[in-house]
Amino acid sequence: MSCSELLFSSGLYTYLICILLTFIFLSPDLPGVFDTNPLQAMNGSLWTIKVEFMLYITIPIIYWLLKRYNKLVCLLLIYVLSFIYSTTCNYLDDMTHNPIYEFMKRQFPGQMMYFCSGIIILAYFPIFRKYMRYLFPISLFLLLGREHLLLSIFEPIALASIIITVAYGFKWLHVFNRMGNFSYGIFLIHFPIIQIFIHYGLDRYSLILTLALTTILSTGVGMLSWKYIEKPCLYHPKKKA
Repeated sequence: MSCSELLFSSGLYTYLICILLTFIFLSPDLPGVFDTNPLQAMNGSLWTIKVEFMLYITIPIIYWLLKRYNKLVCLLLIYVLSFIYSTTCNYLDDMTHNPIYEFMKRQFPGQMMYFCSGIIILAYFPIFRKYMRYLFPISLFLLLGREHLLLSIFEPIALASIIITVAYGFKWLHVFNRMGNFSYGIFLIHFPIIQIFIHYGLDRYSLILTLALTTILSTGVGMLSWKYIEKPCLYHPKKKA
């Protein structure tokens, strides 16, 4: 498909509308773009935006619950309910092989336990930081055993524990704090970069080269996105004269 054909294609505008509405799952592909790749999605990372938006909407509700009721009980209840939802979707998917259940698992209720894991650690961060060197190996064990049903409930909190321990335990990583918060830009841009390399067959030539170039380009574009798009859009309170 030529550029002019794509420009006047209804698929292009359907795709753009779905992005604006955060309904990218309805139209993840662009006509004629990456159609020879194993996965034709233009940017598979965008599916998270809808889920993240819904998670952020729950913050005032969670804050109200934590102020009104027992903090730990509320957080654990939210976590367990999310796990039950996700496990139910898994069970229905295994029983029926209907892809709708795999799709439903990735939606807002199923991802809430990951979001809640960060809140739990933040709410009890002084305690967590005191014992994180001991919690790290336990978290690794729980994460590696996540395929077992009895251990799978601990996967989200174990994953959050590992990530936060690495972030605070490896001092040399703190150099990135001075460079800006460009991790989300990397997350959003890496997928189309990989798709481009696959389209031109670079992965068949060298997987190591593909990984290296993807890392370099994603990091560079992510840093530019942070500096010129994301950071300027953040709220900056006016300084008093």
